[in-house]
Amino acid sequence: MAGSILNKLGRELSRFGRQIVAAPGNLWRYQTERRHYDRVTARQIVTTDGQVAQTERVALYLIFPGMGVQPSHLRALRWMTDNGYAPLVVSNLPLGDADKAQLLPLCWRILERPNVGYDFGGYRDGILHLGDSLPALKRLAFLNDSSWFPMPGTDGWLRQAETAGPDFVAASYHWGIDRVRPHDFRTIRWRFGTGNRNFHYGSFALSVGPAVLRDPGFFAFWKAYRLTGDKSKTVRRGETGFTRWVLRSGHSHAATHDIATLDADLAAMSDDRLADLATKLILHEDSTMRQVKLDTLASTQGRDRAVLIPLILTAIARQGVSYALPHHLIRDKAYPFLKKSPLWASADTHAIMMDFLHGIDGDLGTELCAEATATVQARAPHLIGGAALGTAPPKNDTA
Repeated sequence: MAGSILNKLGRELSRFGRQIVAAPGNLWRYQTERRHYDRVTARQIVTTDGQVAQTERVALYLIFPGMGVQPSHLRALRWMTDNGYAPLVVSNLPLGDADKAQLLPLCWRILERPNVGYDFGGYRDGILHLGDSLPALKRLAFLNDSSWFPMPGTDGWLRQAETAGPDFVAASYHWGIDRVRPHDFRTIRWRFGTGNRNFHYGSFALSVGPAVLRDPGFFAFWKAYRLTGDKSKTVRRGETGFTRWVLRSGHSHAATHDIATLDADLAAMSDDRLADLATKLILHEDSTMRQVKLDTLASTQGRDRAVLIPLILTAIARQGVSYALPHHLIRDKAYPFLKKSPLWASADTHAIMMDFLHGIDGDLGTELCAEATATVQARAPHLIGGAALGTAPPKNDTA
């Protein structure tokens, strides 16, 4: 016990020492990165007009086409235009002539920008580009290609978000339920609240209305937003920071897919359905919870609903509903978005994702399975035992 405590103390002191050493450089970057980007790097942005007329509804669509423009990009753009939105495509990679030729008939404008700041860096450039026209818009949607969308039977999300009522609408949220440690999953209490300092709405699907767009603080937030190449800081400054600005500003807010009653939904399911969903839980960023899931399902309690329900709830509270349970959320609740990154995270999450994709009928299922296979062959060929197709693309900036 004493040795364990000393080891932990040593690790903490070492971490603190690294922070002290790095502090001057971090402070310099904090004070200068945005200024340098705006004065120098942003000059590299290339703007190209598309063939779709601008409307009072704009969809800011951030893409990272590491393997070129895909059919799923084009399908997403058609969905936006079919719903009356003028797509402003922001690409975090340069586009070749062939890719541009596919995009231009389906968008209002394209911005090709340096790959700085992840999705929020791209969103920021889109907001600055819209500038003075923001207050005149009826709606602005934020979308990115870290997800496939819309899933079958869910093509009404843009209108659903617009007619929901609140000034700020997301597809889902994270950290709205108090988390428990993986091995304590039986103690979870399913209560929603926005008080957790890490609570945020998912930035891969947002819709904001006139009250937000006309608030001077909205543009000021994006103008002052500090770009960073650190993913965790992007989440903290971007997703969490934007959500906190909305809450502080007093704007009404909601998620179209609220999971506050998920515990009741699970309680109404059969034993077989619960066992199936528990098996298909996706925990690509929570290795401890993933192991707890595997151990529990392999034990004598693997079909005990009194165990499976808190197991599923804890997994969702920890991993986030947009990732954890597409087999329920999309198929039972008409959730429009399927996150891509679990495909290449591990063998088990890859298998669960491919199982889901193979269950999509028709041309869409064929299209998504082909894109998924090509992506995994390039990023993590060991998961499917195949050779990589050419050079692996850069890490997806929006995943």
